[in-house]
Amino acid sequence: MRTFKTLTESFGTKFSALMNFFFSPQGRVTRAPMWILLGITLLSMPFVVLGSATSLEKVCFFGIFWLCPLMKRFYDLGREYWWALLLFLGPIIAGSIFPLMGLACLAVWLPFALWSFIELFCRRGAVEFNAYGPDPLEAK
Repeated sequence: MRTFKTLTESFGTKFSALMNFFFSPQGRVTRAPMWILLGITLLSMPFVVLGSATSLEKVCFFGIFWLCPLMKRFYDLGREYWWALLLFLGPIIAGSIFPLMGLACLAVWLPFALWSFIELFCRRGAVEFNAYGPDPLEAK
C-alpha cells in the first residue's frame, strides 16, 4: 500500500515534469507529447475563441502553452529556438506591420506552417546526442 509521503512525492515529480514541459525551454521532446498538446488545444479552442477574452489574451493563452514545447521539439530535430519564434510570431508581426496585405502574408506563412507541421508532428527527431541533449527515446 502506498503511503501519503509516496503519493505526494510521486505527484511532485509528475507536476515538476509537467511544469518543465510547458515552461522550460531546455531539453528535447518527442512527437507524442506534441500530438497530445495539439489535441488538448483543439478541444479547448472553442472555449477560448468563443469566450470573452481579447485577441491578445487568446494569443497569450495559446502562446504560453506552446512556445517552450515548440522550442524543445525543434531542438529534438537539431534546429535552433528561433524556428519556434518564427512559427509563432511570424503571422502576428506580419499582420501588424502589413494589415492590408493579410492574404499575401498568409500566402507566405502558410507553406512555412505546413512544413513546420510535417517537421514537428511527423518526422522523428535526431537519433544521436545533439547540442540540446540526448535522444529522449533512447532514455526510456
